[in-house]
Amino acid sequence: MAEFEDLRDRNERLASGPRKTELERIFLTLAEGEVDIDVHFDALSMLLVDALLDGDEAALDIALTRLQWLVRRSKRVNGPDGVERRGRLRALVDVSKWGLERVLPLSIIASLERSSHPHRFLQLLAEEAGRSNRGLAEEIAVDETEISRVGRRLVEAGFARKRKVGRTNEWTITPRGVQALAVMESGGVSRYRRPHQQLLGT
Repeated sequence: MAEFEDLRDRNERLASGPRKTELERIFLTLAEGEVDIDVHFDALSMLLVDALLDGDEAALDIALTRLQWLVRRSKRVNGPDGVERRGRLRALVDVSKWGLERVLPLSIIASLERSSHPHRFLQLLAEEAGRSNRGLAEEIAVDETEISRVGRRLVEAGFARKRKVGRTNEWTITPRGVQALAVMESGGVSRYRRPHQQLLGT
């Protein structure tokens, strides 16, 4: 089940939502050594899957950092139990890492207004790949310095790629950039909801 959600509303929901709070609570409990990590594997796995389906970049980022710390700490546990635990933790690290590669950075998209220079930049790349700094500058009616600045920001977000051909830069939009452009132009995204009772009541 999905519903349309405004980008700014989505950012506010994810920034202060119960998923992030629950992840922080679990990792704090584990850091204090009060409970064996095996007790929390199922809850962590489900929270990560929900974060992936919901495009929750903040929750995935928290999970990746804390899980990497737990992998390092688990090296103290010897024997078959330690090996199995590290294997399971590394699997969750991989899910978090690749999840972050796949989800759109909505905090960045929300800051890019429609008809802004980054929006127009992506539109032009979607229409024709391989555009140069000069060509983009002429189309957007800005100087090439502004094109370089905007392009750098889009490359950092994973929305565009730059390739040097002689003295000229050639720009292309990435698959992630195509997704970002669609989100910008629609003004929002679909919000994932479980079709049954949520673990955290989200």
